[in-house]
Amino acid sequence: MTKVNIERKKVYEIIKAFNKIKNKFPGLKLKIAGGKSDNGFPELEKYVNDNNLSGEVEFLGRVSDEEKIGLYRKCLIYVQPSDFEGFGMAVAEAMLCGAPVITSPAGALPEVVGDKALLVDGNNINEIADAIDKLITDKELYNKLHFEGAERIRNNFSYENRKSQIKKILEQYL
Repeated sequence: MTKVNIERKKVYEIIKAFNKIKNKFPGLKLKIAGGKSDNGFPELEKYVNDNNLSGEVEFLGRVSDEEKIGLYRKCLIYVQPSDFEGFGMAVAEAMLCGAPVITSPAGALPEVVGDKALLVDGNNINEIADAIDKLITDKELYNKLHFEGAERIRNNFSYENRKSQIKKILEQYL
């Protein structure tokens, strides 16, 4: 929850988009993982409280790898429309666990998700809200991203696949 990561990962925009659609889907909750002692958390928590969202936005604090996998498996949707990601490990992890993903066409994210996620402008709250709404209401799309997203990560980014690709590269130069 550093200020830099909150800005880069568009956490305020996600909260604002959630706020736009939450009444359409009673019981919908937004869960945010990250250090509560980081320099951006107090302002973020204040924003949530000032906008009467404390009952619907839950700050989980830091989570272990095991907890994170459990959260990915249980979440309805994983939303991370970052300004930049070198690879997008959290997005890949979420997809592998079956979470349909909403992200942005920034950095390496398009290479990671291919056509198995919804891409939005992370600065556009309406686009984020519309994508969340679409995934909740379009069961066919939801199921497609749920199953095919996990398959894409397994097929393209498995350890064996990466090892094979590195071997091919090395063989070109040896």
